[in-house]
Amino acid sequence: MNSWLETPYVSSTDSNYYTHYLYGSDGSEDSTLGRNYSFYWSPSGHVSLWLAYPLHGEWAESNVSRQDNYAIDPVYNDLQQASPSGYSDYTKGHQIPSADRLGSRAMNNSVFYMTNITPQASKFNGGVWESLEQKVRTWADASDEFYVVTGCLISNSGETVTSNGLNIAVPTHYYKALLRKKGNVYSACGYIYQHFGTQTSFSASDRISIDDLETATGVDFFPNLVGILGENEAASVESTAAAF
Repeated sequence: MNSWLETPYVSSTDSNYYTHYLYGSDGSEDSTLGRNYSFYWSPSGHVSLWLAYPLHGEWAESNVSRQDNYAIDPVYNDLQQASPSGYSDYTKGHQIPSADRLGSRAMNNSVFYMTNITPQASKFNGGVWESLEQKVRTWADASDEFYVVTGCLISNSGETVTSNGLNIAVPTHYYKALLRKKGNVYSACGYIYQHFGTQTSFSASDRISIDDLETATGVDFFPNLVGILGENEAASVESTAAAF
């Protein structure tokens, strides 16, 4: 497994984990330039269960406008993905928002791949989820390093929507796990929201610890933090719902 701080635990034998890299002068991905983001694919649900990425430095630059270029992921086109035209009755909901990847046209195009998109209710997409996304960028701007895992839960969904001849799982919840470095101090927290809940806007009081988010999602977040802080301090960071 790689040593990137944002990457959740993935078994070395797991074939559902993929990475997009930054782009060279010819417009193609170049692994020597560093990662763009990683994702964990559900072959049965036809959505990514999570995407992990840095949101500081060159990754957070804003040089281009939103491209709106929805497309089948060209690197992983063997994956069964929803159609770029979307889903009836649902919006094309980003997990990594467009505004988190405005460094270049190629970088912005990459978050319009259908591996980053899920069927999302418009009220949720333009409500609590959007307000959380905006707040995350504010926190990232005020940090030295900032890492994000954004994902969805589908195991108890029971609802699908047809796209590209596939039954695409409709998530029951969406979440974000956030890790911040400011100076020499690391802090972390998580947020999780019901997809069809009544909450319309983000509140800082909604934050929970990474430990609690791991319990809710079954995902082991920030396992590489131990190598930097040691077991005791890393455990303290993950058990505290920090206010950024």
